[in-house]
Amino acid sequence: MSHDPTVNAGDIARLAGVGRAAVSNWRRRHDDFPHPVGGTANQPLFSLRQVESWLRRYGKSYQVSLGDRVWQRLKAAGDLRLGELVALAGVLLTRHA
Repeated sequence: MSHDPTVNAGDIARLAGVGRAAVSNWRRRHDDFPHPVGGTANQPLFSLRQVESWLRRYGKSYQVSLGDRVWQRLKAAGDLRLGELVALAGVLLTRHA
C-alpha cells in the first residue's frame, strides 16, 4: 500500500466543503493546481497529498477524516482484494475502538 492515495474532483469538493464547480474553477484559474496523476480525461484522479498541500497554500479549509484517509489508502492499493482489505481494516478498527 505504498501508492499515494488519490481523490477525484467530487472527493476534493466534499473534503473542502465546496461544490464541484468550485473545484473546476480552481483547476482552470490556478496554474499550480495539482495535475491529474491517473484516472481518465472525464474522471481524473489527483494526489491527495498534493491537493492537501495546495488547499493549505491557498488558505482553503478542508477536513480529511481518519475514515477518509483509510478508505483512500485502501483504494490506492489498486488490487482486486479491496473487499478483503476493507474487511481486515474493519476488524483492526473494531479491536482498537
